Amino acid sequence: MPELTPEVLFHTKVTIRFDILCIIRSLSKVPRNVHKMDGIDMFVRHLLMVTTLALCVLASACTQPTTDDAEATSPTGPTGGKGDVISENKLDEARCSYGLRWLFDTSGELEATGTTTYTIDDVDDIDPLTSSQIYGALYLNESIEGDEDFDVVFDAVDEGELYVSEVAVGAESFTWVKYYVGDTEVGALFEAGTLSPVGLISDSDILGCEAATTTFAFEPATCSYDQRWIFDGVEGLDEVGGSRVEYFVADLDEMPRRTLEQLHAATVQLEFLAGTEEDLSILFEVSDDESFIVTRLTAEGQDFDWVRFYAGDTEIGVVFEADTLNVVAEVSDGDILACSTGMSEPDPEPTTPSSYACTYDEEWLTDSSEVLFDFSENSRTYDIDSIDAISETDATLIYEAAKHLTFLDGTEDFDAVFEVADGGEYYLSDVSLEGETFRWVQFYAGDTEVGAVFNDKAILVAEVSDGDILSCQPE
Repeated sequence: MPELTPEVLFHTKVTIRFDILCIIRSLSKVPRNVHKMDGIDMFVRHLLMVTTLALCVLASACTQPTTDDAEATSPTGPTGGKGDVISENKLDEARCSYGLRWLFDTSGELEATGTTTYTIDDVDDIDPLTSSQIYGALYLNESIEGDEDFDVVFDAVDEGELYVSEVAVGAESFTWVKYYVGDTEVGALFEAGTLSPVGLISDSDILGCEAATTTFAFEPATCSYDQRWIFDGVEGLDEVGGSRVEYFVADLDEMPRRTLEQLHAATVQLEFLAGTEEDLSILFEVSDDESFIVTRLTAEGQDFDWVRFYAGDTEIGVVFEADTLNVVAEVSDGDILACSTGMSEPDPEPTTPSSYACTYDEEWLTDSSEVLFDFSENSRTYDIDSIDAISETDATLIYEAAKHLTFLDGTEDFDAVFEVADGGEYYLSDVSLEGETFRWVQFYAGDTEVGAVFNDKAILVAEVSDGDILSCQPE
């Protein structure tokens, strides 16, 4: 029987005093999100622990681990073997706010895959990272205090159920932890394979999160006038511009993390800064107006972010692929240089069908052009006077639409399309339906609305006749 040393007595007395405090706390206050019966159970457990410890002291039967054993068995995160990874991450440094927009505003916009439901019965089968993400989600949402055993997460949620899913957005992957408290949807989004939160979910709304860090990975792109991007000058960018936000130094703490990184990357790309700056207020000293304008662009079925400012009275800027640090173009005194991915060799001409069979018998995504109007963006109008401003892609779609509708036989020059349409006008729009992007060519012939809808590979998928839509298939 081990000797009852002063250290063992001290440890035992402290433990007893702690459990007595827990008994008092459980009698006076049931923790939030915990059912009252759980509070009674907690009281009984602590009472039994005190009684057992007291008997151990009287019987000199308590054992004290050696220093090495104590260090080896001390939990670094939620106990029970779960959530140990959480100690290696600084969740307390994450800053989440409605002012920090993530990629989506509500959880209803998320497309979840591989959803797994976890209950207390699965506790031994949850891998350490997933358990840490679950624990971290509840901790960030203040559903738990953060010093409890892992098992407590199931007491803190409705029906004791938690749902873990994967969410893919473009090339990026995220882990979504969802649960309910009082029938209210709560949760968190993490970068896949990490404990880095990118969003919190409160009543289905998404608050963006960012870490308290200014480091980012960016390699400047190589740009050249020798290669053409989609546009040659800023006039083209202005025509396809959408949402526009101007940022000042006072917005530094509230702007989305990715936007801040794009501002920093733009100043590095244009060789104003080195990219190692810790105080990012210096970014705004680069701009004549001490501000940056960020505009979302949509061109040729893709989204881009245009960071724009003036330096020495000269308009400059950088265009990124949307929500990334991939530079595709650089703006210098109003002219545009193609960069990196923007300078890649064009894809070979796609082999498109020569004819299509269209029918009312098979329903397309919608049966009326009125729905296309509701989901249209980046609309543009072309006539003979704007022929030089029509992109090659738009020109091809206009010609193919007129040919499909038998107004042309395919041997005519492009100019002939303007003789087909009433008033010589064509209307093109980008249409987003059910997660896909289409291009809609619309015009009037003999006061009748006609047109064609193409997918992102320039394949005709629908025909518009007097406002009605026929589904099309290659012959």
